[in-house]
Amino acid sequence: ADIYSFGIIIWQTISLKVPFPDFLEERDLVAKVFNQGHRPDIDPTWSELIQSLMRCCWTPLIKERIHAATCKHMLKMELRKHRGGDETGLEHSSRRRSTFY
Repeated sequence: ADIYSFGIIIWQTISLKVPFPDFLEERDLVAKVFNQGHRPDIDPTWSELIQSLMRCCWTPLIKERIHAATCKHMLKMELRKHRGGDETGLEHSSRRRSTFY
């Protein structure tokens, strides 16, 4: 469920929309999303990598969903692409640091 939620957060961040705005009742959300597999529409203008990432997060069978480490790798690839190959700030450090430096 965590990776599914992560995919929803990515979708919200990119689309700037609220998912499932028509599902006002919890029972509607459960029926459509969990029982019928309803997912937010993925904009075809988004990169193939981002589209694939969201689909992998939302695979109906939980055991087939993407792992967090793979999500991290895919997002790094997307950032690198948009930064012309620049990896500055994308490296992993075991020490905690501020995001504001």
